[in-house]
Amino acid sequence: MTVSTPKSRFLPSLLATAVLGACGGGGGGTNSTPAPVSSGTNFKTAEYDLSDGPTVHNAISAYNAGASGTGIIVGVIDSGIARSNPEFSGRISSASAAFNGTNNIQDEGGHGTAVTTILAAARNNRETLGMAWGGTILTLRTDTPGSCNSVASANSGCSHSTIAIAQALDHARVNGARVANISLGGGAAPQHLLDAVSRATLAGVIVVVAAGNGSLAAPDPFATSMADPLVGHGLVIIAGSNNADGSHSSFSNGAAGYEGFVLTALGDHVNSQDQTGARFLFSGTSFSAPQISGAIALMAQAFPNLTSAQIVQRLFSTATDAGATGADSIFGQGILNLAAAFAPAGSTSLAGSTVPISVSDNGTLSPAMGDAMTGAATQAVALDSLGRAYRIGLQSTFSMAAPRTVLGTQLSGFRRTLALQRDGMTASLQFAASPFGLRGVRDIEGLRADAAATRALSGSLVMRIDSSKTAAFAFGQGLGALDGRSGVQEGGGAYLAAQRPSDSMGFENSPKMAFVSRYAPVSGVNLSAGMETGRVDRFDAPEAVNHAPADGYSRFEVGAGWRHPGIALQLRASAVREQHTLLGARFAPMFGFDGARSLFADAEFAVAPLTHWSLSGAVRHGWTHANGNPVLGAQARLASTAWSVDVARVSFLTPSDRLSIRISQPLRVTSGGLRLSLPGTYDWTTGAVGWSEQHIALSPGGRQMAGDVSYAAPLGNGWMMLNTYVRHDPGNIAFARDDVGGALRFTLGY
Repeated sequence: MTVSTPKSRFLPSLLATAVLGACGGGGGGTNSTPAPVSSGTNFKTAEYDLSDGPTVHNAISAYNAGASGTGIIVGVIDSGIARSNPEFSGRISSASAAFNGTNNIQDEGGHGTAVTTILAAARNNRETLGMAWGGTILTLRTDTPGSCNSVASANSGCSHSTIAIAQALDHARVNGARVANISLGGGAAPQHLLDAVSRATLAGVIVVVAAGNGSLAAPDPFATSMADPLVGHGLVIIAGSNNADGSHSSFSNGAAGYEGFVLTALGDHVNSQDQTGARFLFSGTSFSAPQISGAIALMAQAFPNLTSAQIVQRLFSTATDAGATGADSIFGQGILNLAAAFAPAGSTSLAGSTVPISVSDNGTLSPAMGDAMTGAATQAVALDSLGRAYRIGLQSTFSMAAPRTVLGTQLSGFRRTLALQRDGMTASLQFAASPFGLRGVRDIEGLRADAAATRALSGSLVMRIDSSKTAAFAFGQGLGALDGRSGVQEGGGAYLAAQRPSDSMGFENSPKMAFVSRYAPVSGVNLSAGMETGRVDRFDAPEAVNHAPADGYSRFEVGAGWRHPGIALQLRASAVREQHTLLGARFAPMFGFDGARSLFADAEFAVAPLTHWSLSGAVRHGWTHANGNPVLGAQARLASTAWSVDVARVSFLTPSDRLSIRISQPLRVTSGGLRLSLPGTYDWTTGAVGWSEQHIALSPGGRQMAGDVSYAAPLGNGWMMLNTYVRHDPGNIAFARDDVGGALRFTLGY
């Protein structure tokens, strides 16, 4: 019995028709470390762009992961190969053979060369590359001598003896082929060929056979007879054809009745070459089959642990759904998608452990860390649910905190403050516009009727116990605000962007409540103690204003100050405990961190060297240590600093106005980071893991600097305030655009 090359369309290419030279890749074996890791090579070249199958099926994902088909033997049962074509130089297996009595694998008709080019043409920056451009080509010629017409002049194809095809399959099996491509078609295969298919698939050889070009509802009987589970044992893939836009090729047979075996790939207008080196645009399921065979070679090289059955099922399960939802009668399992096939399946864990790790999201850094991980190169080996190993660049799995929006935070909503004072006690409330009214707010003396449409943002109560003792309590405010209201610190300008160091803990936070007590044992000396609780905020996007639910923190502080006419000095020490964050950063559970402890030391001074002028400054040093029982032997120790300098003048333009200028650096990690014990190597054969200690620095390359100018002057019954600011490297991110802004505000009434 004979079968034939499926009738195909061969269209002359309008592109160049000559191959000027090539260098082929050789053999090789499996690596002791996972292949899926970026080599840094740019695979997006002109050659790649001309390679229809790889571009349509996202093969660059496989190439970027280190796969090329190197070391994998691909059997091509067809009309032979153009042996002198440099696209195959050095990669035609010495075991290649002819089974048509000629003892010559040289292609006479061009069909075999065209198929092989699509499957395995070299990556050499000339012409096009094959799907598995590094694979070893096992050419198995089976055409009847003289039956092949010129590919460029006719479409009648070649005839092939089923006995020769069976012999070729046995030869492929014996010589280590992982996949056998059969771009042939016709009637049902006779028993001797089915027996050869059975022997091959039982040995793990995946057989890819063309569906046929008759525009029929079902594949050719030649293909369906091989796909019978009793024959193919689940390792036969029938290749249908789709167009570049994902539509079904009009000439391609469908999948009716064989939906579980059909996978489609590009088979329409595919750039390739004939036996003379002339370029054509080929159409037919003959040319979709080698796309799939090449994909199998890429998978087999990249993941040597996978069985052939797992490779087939992975290609099926990750195929792009087309046509009717799920397996359908036209596309079968769908369209080949190498990006999805190469992506980790299910959950991933560190090699040699059960510790889960994400390939995309293992945490978020805090503003104090900024762009710390952009220059890191820490890698770990992870296994997916199929036992496939991946090298994960940890730095790429951490996101940076979006820089805080200044105006959105400071000017959001229309805010008003009410203050009451009596018998040494001062109470204040701050309100903002809200669609929900605050019950009882109308009953507070001094509020207008429109205050019913407000909500309380924060409030404080300051009590003078006697001449030497003061206590203050607040909700919605932190210790910094209470310190100012209880007289511990001098008040400054109403700045928009520049923070006091003592207000900066390295992360965005929302205080819930605070308490501070002050004791003045002698004139000019003050002692203080306070505490604060709140939450560590998370901003969902750079422009986000509203905060998402986050973890809590607590802060305890003691201080001592000294004042003398024209000079003041304040020293503080504070301890901050975070529930689940590390200086505001969030880490995946695999690190084993359970919050952190920080110690901050602050020093502030103020002098008034000239009439109407004052100079003040502050500096903060911090030391942070992670809590918990690290899963990866992880340790985290950080050092950080913040500082500010203020210059102010009262009676600047008028007797009652004030001009204030501040330059500041918010808290920034200056040294330290993470020490982790991570799997760095993995042996595919034994599963042995090589562990190493790696360090990830958390000090950023960027350095936020803020300059803020504040001017306030009375205007009528209210105050006019003008601010302008600039932030360099906002969020301690070196490549972030400088932030420049300003605001003009007028307050009137409460």
